[in-house]
Amino acid sequence: AEEFIASHGKPLAEKAALPARLAKPADIAPMLRGSVAVARGEGRFDRMISDFRTSDAIVDFINSAKIADYAGRGVSTPDLSIRIKTGPMALPAPDADKIGDYKSVIRQHVEKFAGDYRAYFETNDALDDVKRTMLDQMPRLTLVPGLGMFGHGRTLKDAKIASDVGEMWIEAVRGAEAVGDFRPLSKADLFPLEYWSLEQAKLASNKPKPLTGQVVLVTGGAGAIGAA
Repeated sequence: AEEFIASHGKPLAEKAALPARLAKPADIAPMLRGSVAVARGEGRFDRMISDFRTSDAIVDFINSAKIADYAGRGVSTPDLSIRIKTGPMALPAPDADKIGDYKSVIRQHVEKFAGDYRAYFETNDALDDVKRTMLDQMPRLTLVPGLGMFGHGRTLKDAKIASDVGEMWIEAVRGAEAVGDFRPLSKADLFPLEYWSLEQAKLASNKPKPLTGQVVLVTGGAGAIGAA
């Protein structure tokens, strides 16, 4: 398949225009992590850990002018919905000269993703009498043109798996678009797997540890509290 794509593949979509000065991953990571935290009321949040992943191949693909379109089509295989829900969230490239405005840009995209996810759940849950509990609506994979992608998860392991899945998704979309069109299964077909009863039971039994999702910075160098 790889040889066929290499010899018969069509050129991919044109690249999107990028800002003259891109913000750095470290500039937007705290904004993104805060925006995907799940609010539990009374000032409590289920926070995520983010894993940043980049390479020439990743950035080349994410810089496509059609990246938001690709992300909106869904996942490449049904089982990926367990890890990255209905698909990635695509953001615009962050302009270093307008970094103060980027937090609101992220939140707008997260709210759109969450709203679409709620509609996806409500539409498909109403098709039968099975009792289900809706999962949180936060994205698990965020694509950022010019930089790379962030996998999100309650633990570092989950975040890294989301990034791994993102690389698989990129390869699948790139290959499909090179010889035809990326046409995944409909979200209605994905729903029964994401909300499979055994998977729901497994998630319900996974009780988070007290500091799950938290990040701690210990100061003090190599002595005193720093040694602890």
